[in-house]
Formats: sequence, C-alpha cells, structure tokens
Amino acid sequence: MIKNRGDKWTTEEINLAKELYEKGVIISNIAPRVNHSENAVTKKLKDLKLTGNRRVLWTDKDLDKLRDLFNQGLPYSEIAKKLEKTTRACQGKAIRLGLRTKECNVWINNKRADFWTDSEIETLKKSIADGLFMPDILKIINRSEKCIFNKMHELDLHFRERSEAEKAIYKRVYSVDDDYFENIDSQKKAYWLGWLVTDGYVISVLNTKRGLIKSNKIGLKLVYSDENVILDFNKDLKSTFPIEYLKEKSNLILRNNNLEEIKSKKQVCLELTSAKMIQDLAKYGIHQNKTYDVVFPKELDSKYYPGFIAGVISGDGCINVKLNHGKTYILRCLIAGTFDLIDNIKNILVKEIGVNPDKKITKNKGSKCLYTLELNQTETIALYNWLQKNGISLMERKNKLIEEFLNERVKIPA
Repeated sequence: MIKNRGDKWTTEEINLAKELYEKGVIISNIAPRVNHSENAVTKKLKDLKLTGNRRVLWTDKDLDKLRDLFNQGLPYSEIAKKLEKTTRACQGKAIRLGLRTKECNVWINNKRADFWTDSEIETLKKSIADGLFMPDILKIINRSEKCIFNKMHELDLHFRERSEAEKAIYKRVYSVDDDYFENIDSQKKAYWLGWLVTDGYVISVLNTKRGLIKSNKIGLKLVYSDENVILDFNKDLKSTFPIEYLKEKSNLILRNNNLEEIKSKKQVCLELTSAKMIQDLAKYGIHQNKTYDVVFPKELDSKYYPGFIAGVISGDGCINVKLNHGKTYILRCLIAGTFDLIDNIKNILVKEIGVNPDKKITKNKGSKCLYTLELNQTETIALYNWLQKNGISLMERKNKLIEEFLNERVKIPA
C-alpha cells in the first residue's frame, strides 16, 4: 500500500530503494516495492545523490532474455517491463546486438524502402564536390534536408565555404534572379542596363555611425506615372522584393546664398539586394556614385546596342512634339548623359540610321557633366524604325508619342 504524503521513510525502505536503483530497476518498478510514490522515490534518490547517469551492466541472462523476447515480436515497451529496464535501454542494447530487423509483424510485410542506394550516395558525393549547397541538392535527391545532413555526417562530407556574394544571398529574405546581368544576351536585358546607367543606382558601401559597412543594394526610382516600368523590371528579374511608393515631399537647398524649396513628385522605387548582380553590373561601368563618370559599356555586344540605347533614351532622353513657326508640328528626340556616353551613342547612330556626323553635342550650362544630342524629325523616325526592326522600343509613354505623331494624331489647334 502506497504511503501518504509526509510519511517518513524507514531505514529498510531506503536501503531497498538504493539496492534496486543500483541494480538498474526503473523508478516505476521501485515505487510499489518500497510503498512510496514515484515522485517520492525520485526525491529520496536525489537526496541520497544517486540520481543522474548510471551504467548498469547487462548480465548474460538479461541478454538471452532480451533476444528471446525480441524474437517473439514483443514491442520494446513490453520487453522493458519484463526486464525491469527502460524502453530506450532495451532499444539501444537490441541495436548493438544486431537485432535491427524483426523477423515478425510489420517488418516482414513492409520491408523498409528508404535505405540509401549506391547511386544516391554517389550523387550526393558528386554534388558536394561540384560545390552545390542544400537548396540545389534537395532538387536532385528526393530526400529531406535532415536526412541528407545525417548522411553527410556519416560520410564526413562538408559544404565548401561560401563566397561573399553567396553569403549575402543566403541571408536574404526576398529572392531575385542574381545571374540576370551575368550575360547580356537579349535586347531586353540591354534595355534594362540602359535604364540602370541613367536612372538606376548602386550602393556598395554605407557610411554609418559604426563606420563604413558593406551593402549590396541596386535600385531604380521613377515618378509615379512611370510605375509600369518598375513593375516590368521587377517581373523580368523574377524578383519578390517589395515595390516602395514614396510620397511627395519638399526639401530646402542653399543656392546662391538663398534657400530654395524644391518639391519632388510622388515616386515609385524598386530596391533589391544582390552582391552577384553588383559584380556583374560593374563590368558595364555601373558603380556607386556613377553620375559624373558614366561611360559607354565597351563589354556590351554590338548586336544589343539597340536595346541599350532604347533604355538610355527611356531613362534620360526626351521625345517632344513642338510647333515650328506656328505652322506645323515637328518631332524631336533629345538624348542626355555624360560626354563619353553620348559621343559613343552618336557614332552608333551615324552608322546605323544615318545621323549627321557633324551634329554637335552640346553641354548643359547648369551641370558639370551633362551633355545632350538632339535628333531632328527624320532621324527620330529612323531611330524608331531601327529599334522596331531589332525587336525593342522606347518606354510606353515616349513610344506612344512617336506613334501618335506618325499616325497624324497630333494636329495644330484651331
């Protein structure tokens, strides 16, 4: 009969509990023999400093009985009760005795089919040797991440050390096609390169209170009316980065010893993080604080010049229709940028669409590095046709203005 709480232990009960515990008998079996609850037995053993890890030797008789009960097909919970040991102790001893597969019950009817095959092991070894990481290996081997990690530990396989770009991607919350600009092999990629050269920005280093820290930000910020450009760019990059909408704001700047209020319109911005993309864009001259030293990307294949020039004009160019001497409307195209950029674009257009080689590149008086090239109506139409021929066009707003002019929708007001 179990004693009530508070009943004192006799010397015989203490000695019996100590003897049984040292023999390896589990607490649940000791409790009824000493007529105390399991909690009371645990507390008493703790007072006697007997709790903790204990190594109880298995006798030959215990081992024979374990084999016999195992071969009878009994579950480990039943075996443990008969041997007066814990379930985990019986499981561990059975495994060490080689009793891994029961010749009874479920093991006969449902043989395990999840053992690693030789081909899977060779595939895993090759994947590690090729420098692949877990996300890629999971696509090749149809097993769980935990299962693959366990097999790697067993085979003493280790992932290679990640590069700085790979570490940045690994820590990132959102995703993007980091290899998009690795090889510019389409007019559309060249088009977005032109946009980044003109209206894009790169932040590779930030100056903070803690000093200079690394950053891998790439951004494109436009007025709200050009939201579709940002949406298309985000889609082509297969990006999950959020698009940010910026409200109108006013800033005070000092100009000629006078404070002037500058108002900015509502804007839309896509800013993403990709160390790999920053490395690829650097090959084409896109870097932090590029405003004053943008150059024409010599690495770009000449067959993708149309896409690049379309991007530059879409970003920093201007298409306008103005009244000529009050009689007719004329079409004009202005291309703006640094001298190196505009001079190279001019030479390409001279060759491709017949722009006058003597046409002057003019410097903007209010800027240190801004130059412009103006195309007349004939040259602007030739530019439009050249871009169409190569499967690319200006941004929708500017392209639409040219098409409306060609369709004679722009008329002199009465």
